[in-house]
Amino acid sequence: LSAGGIGSTSHHHGMAVSWVDELEVVTGAGQRIRASRSEHREVYDAVLGGLGLFGFICEATLALRPMLPVTRTYSLLYDDLATMMADELR
Repeated sequence: LSAGGIGSTSHHHGMAVSWVDELEVVTGAGQRIRASRSEHREVYDAVLGGLGLFGFICEATLALRPMLPVTRTYSLLYDDLATMMADELR
């Protein structure tokens, strides 16, 4: 979430940061804050995609979307980055 939450399904569902309801954050000043779109919005906006520069995300509450009752899961293991990136592009 600190990096934006870009993944293989971002083109369908958006980045993971779009699904964050609430965060627990430790700021650079050492304060532990609960932030959301309605409370401490400035902290919420700064830490999502902020690369850790504005605070440390300790906890996140994400909205879930419905899934079909049957899903298929793949585990793909790679020995080198070049092959993985070629498959990702494909």
